[in-house]
Formats: sequence, structure tokens, C-alpha cells
Amino acid sequence: MYARIDGGPSNPGYFTDKFAALRGDVNGDGSVDISDATMLINYLLSGNASGLNLENANCDQNGGVDISDATTLINYLLNGSW
Repeated sequence: MYARIDGGPSNPGYFTDKFAALRGDVNGDGSVDISDATMLINYLLSGNASGLNLENANCDQNGGVDISDATTLINYLLNGSW
């Protein structure tokens, strides 16, 4: 009766998985910063997905990982909103 339902990363509930995906956290270190953008661009240029979290790299949430995800991530870093 008093438990709050999970509303996603910006509005977690009592039973939110603390290891849930973090949109934009490409390197999986728990934060979204310029190192994630760098890793995403390196992946796009090289095709090497080593150490990359593909679920988190799908920044535009359109499925797959491409240049629009890098653009979305950089815009987030500059503006602070998705």
C-alpha cells in the first residue's frame, strides 16, 4: 500500500534495480560524462565494442548504436536534458 512504483532512473521506486541501465553511461562507471562520449565515438570509428555497454550507448533510444546516439549524448552533456 505504501510502496512507490518504479518510475525509471529519474523517479526510482522502493524496488528499483540499483544496477539498472543508465542512459549514456557508455563505459559503465555509474556516471555520464565526456569519457562516455569519447568511448562511444571511438566505438563508432573502430567497431571495437570492448568495454562498451551497448544498452546504455543507445542514447536516442531508437535501437542500435550509431552517430545519432553520439549526437544525443553530446547534446545531453551540453544541455543537461535528453
